[in-house]
Amino acid sequence: DDKGRNVGFHHQTQEVSMTTAEHDKAAGGPFRYSMNVRMQKGAFTVVITLRDELSNEMGSVVKDVKL
Repeated sequence: DDKGRNVGFHHQTQEVSMTTAEHDKAAGGPFRYSMNVRMQKGAFTVVITLRDELSNEMGSVVKDVKL
């Protein structure tokens, strides 16, 4: 939150599969995936980290959000 407190943590395992055509179309572009989370009004820093279980590679993004 705006005071630096961790107000939530959510862990989710999600299998994502693509057809060859979908993969070819998305190759080289950003990976887009949607997920709904409930938040109260206020200012927050949201951090999302993804891990590929096959390669064990990880990626993170940080975004400031004001509701």
